Amino acid sequence: MNMKNLLAACLFCGIALTLSAQQSVPPPPQPANDAPANAGVLKLLRQGLSARVVLHGIAATPGKFDTSAAALTALKQAGANEDELSAIMAKGAPSAEQPPAAVVPAAPVAAPAANSPTLADTMKFIQDKLNDNNKTSWIDYAKPTRGAGSGWIDTVTHEFSSVVADTGQCHISYHIFTKHSEPYRWLATSDGRNNNGKNNKGEDISFSLRSVQEIVVKPWEQYETEWLAKNGHPDATVISSAPATTALVVRQPHGVENVFTFDDAALADRVAKAMVHSVELCGGGKSEEPF
Repeated sequence: MNMKNLLAACLFCGIALTLSAQQSVPPPPQPANDAPANAGVLKLLRQGLSARVVLHGIAATPGKFDTSAAALTALKQAGANEDELSAIMAKGAPSAEQPPAAVVPAAPVAAPAANSPTLADTMKFIQDKLNDNNKTSWIDYAKPTRGAGSGWIDTVTHEFSSVVADTGQCHISYHIFTKHSEPYRWLATSDGRNNNGKNNKGEDISFSLRSVQEIVVKPWEQYETEWLAKNGHPDATVISSAPATTALVVRQPHGVENVFTFDDAALADRVAKAMVHSVELCGGGKSEEPF
């Protein structure tokens, strides 16, 4: 090859490389509402968990949240409240807005991923943690909601024992002993009979995960005040509990509730997540009424 042909070949190669570099296209950005951090919160919202659990999940998420308009809209549509959206924006990363055509709706929640805990592992976790958390004691400070009168103080103890989580039957059973320092005229057994002012009771309880409609985590004083109002005593308000106590409420049809108490709010959240997972695997959860 003579010098003229060699220069021509080199020139052609240079042009080809330049065109190749100019035609390279960067990968498309990840859809806003499918970002890893956002996807985790979307899953919690779709499971119907309480705002307290969702806020805890947001705080515990290591990654940055996508706070674009499309991402925030997806979170809002999934049920995020103003506090949750504010917490997400505080941990958000700036991102360029994408045109509508580039936004891909998040996939609906499907069956648990292959690497998610099995039902047997989840049920064992629930059984072990509830048996370990076998006794919770706290002091309720209460007062009349209306009218005059001083408040009152009641020391409450919940003792859980013989917790069995049956994987084959999707069933949880346990014994609970409840004690109050003061005669508690509202204390009732699960069949609705009160204890005529006695300050303690023991009861064997069981429920099917297939019938669970909702699982909620909230401060004990909030749960107790709501319970009193629903049971005909809106005149009583539990204003605080010490040490701080958390209620994990498992809601069944016809207003039936199973309540577990914890002095560790983080543990209550973990058990709640395990219960939600087991309910999903057992086929429980809210369903539309036929009529």
